[in-house]
Amino acid sequence: MLRKPGIIALLTVVFGADATACESRSADIVRQLDSAMAAFVEMDQSGFDTALAAARADLSCLAEPISAPTAAQFHRMIALEAYLSGNTDDTKAAFFAALAIQPAYLLPTEIAPPGHPLQKQFDA
Repeated sequence: MLRKPGIIALLTVVFGADATACESRSADIVRQLDSAMAAFVEMDQSGFDTALAAARADLSCLAEPISAPTAAQFHRMIALEAYLSGNTDDTKAAFFAALAIQPAYLLPTEIAPPGHPLQKQFDA
């Protein structure tokens, strides 16, 4: 069964955070998500994991709302993380959340060329 944990997971992280412990900006998250995508393209899983962990940490300390495109980008990185873990259901669920925000988005061919298993999960 396909789950839709994305938005609930993001809200849990944001509202569960100790607001006095830190403060980050949406630009910090975008930088980390861009780094995660670049690491994924370079097949650098350690770099990907590090950048996504930093984005999660920044999200937990967010001092402002993030834009819809940034939220969609975050969900796509969660999908890539699930894909790397071999979790097809979570990959599809995270892509579903991202596409709910940005329905016209297409995966770049440098990470998922036509026929690639990741592209198939995105299409599903």
